[in-house]
Amino acid sequence: MIELDLIKGAAQVIAAYGAVGIVILFVAFLIWQEKQRMKNAKEDGLVTQNHLSEIIKENTNSNTALAISLTKVSDAVNNFPTRCNQAVNDLESQVDRLKRG
Repeated sequence: MIELDLIKGAAQVIAAYGAVGIVILFVAFLIWQEKQRMKNAKEDGLVTQNHLSEIIKENTNSNTALAISLTKVSDAVNNFPTRCNQAVNDLESQVDRLKRG
């Protein structure tokens, strides 16, 4: 129904003003089209911004988990020589005990 009202109004403008009416309608259409384009561009920008925010959040969480894992690996690597020395000492003690006993 709205479309019919628009067509009726456009026909009245063209009937009243002739070629100037056509130019007026065309300019009005171009203005409306530009407003729609700007509206859509803003909405697309918000969608993109939300998407990028979510990606950044997931990346931050992933980096935090990676940092925690790397810290644990680093601790294990740093403790490895100590544990090896302890194992060697324990084996030497067992060998000595077996030799004595």
